[in-house]
Amino acid sequence: MLEKYSAYIKKINNVLDSELELYTESEFKEPLKYALGGGKRIRPIILLLASECVGEIDDNTFAAACAIEFLHTESVIHDDIIDNETIRRQKDPFHIKYGY
Repeated sequence: MLEKYSAYIKKINNVLDSELELYTESEFKEPLKYALGGGKRIRPIILLLASECVGEIDDNTFAAACAIEFLHTESVIHDDIIDNETIRRQKDPFHIKYGY
């Protein structure tokens, strides 16, 4: 099903990568990249589809979609900590890998 939205997913990933580039000199770049890896980007796609229904999609729309993805990623990290998860997407969860 997600193949239908591959152009959106590619653009979302490009915007996320651009945002991560702001952290090139930061110790947080790799942890952020790890946390964002592997997602299906469902929530940003929902925002983009809703935006299609009411008007055009522009750079601000993609920025908002990526903000939603960052927020969702944070909620996954928090959920894994609360539930004491030991695996996420067949990898160590963020809090185990980075000790946060």
